[in-house]
Amino acid sequence: MAASAPGPVVITLDSATQTALTNGGYALYASCAVKIDNAAALPTIWHVERVLTQTISLALATDVEAYTSTSAIAAGKTISVGNSTAIDLGQTWQVGAGGSGPVKEAGPADKMTVENTSKTPFTAGLSRCVDGNTDFTPVFAAPLYGLQSNGAAPVSQIVLQFSTAREAAGSVMSLSTARTQAHAQISAGQYLSVQLADGASRQVGFDINTGWSWGDYTWGQVLNGQAAVLNALIQPE
Repeated sequence: MAASAPGPVVITLDSATQTALTNGGYALYASCAVKIDNAAALPTIWHVERVLTQTISLALATDVEAYTSTSAIAAGKTISVGNSTAIDLGQTWQVGAGGSGPVKEAGPADKMTVENTSKTPFTAGLSRCVDGNTDFTPVFAAPLYGLQSNGAAPVSQIVLQFSTAREAAGSVMSLSTARTQAHAQISAGQYLSVQLADGASRQVGFDINTGWSWGDYTWGQVLNGQAAVLNALIQPE
């Protein structure tokens, strides 16, 4: 296993909020944090919950995969995974010109490393899945140039938002100042960052008018502005 099992975040909506969100065409968007020293890395949308019930439970599975892709990294664009493999901390995935290769017991003990042994550039990153699901989805995307390596580590922290955006899981989050006009016209609530705990659930609420509530515990934080969201999801070592 790549990490200890974090407990779920349980989101509670009252009936009026559930109705308003459903009638407005909102979905719950979730993204996962990583540690990586690469300023070009961008977070992706990890999970989209379009059927909104009054209680939504969302948990991270412990397994992690590394992936390579030929997709360009652009806001709102989905990363199409070409090759992927299970990976753990202290391991290195050595990929060749085809974007795949062996996983070696080598590399920094606190990182999962993707090493490009070819001169062909890729997009690369880590993927995770919802607990109980087998579909791995990219949690970030970074350029992987020829004869270079990227090292990253998953973090048990997710960022949540209700939004009317029509973006897919695996797409690059639209956090750039050069957002499209279409994306600028969406309706969206606050971002909430939640640090998950091993074996314990995090209880949060959302109200259509007053936003997020979590008892003001230190594990939760409302993120104001694009830079705050980016810094929460792409964390330097």
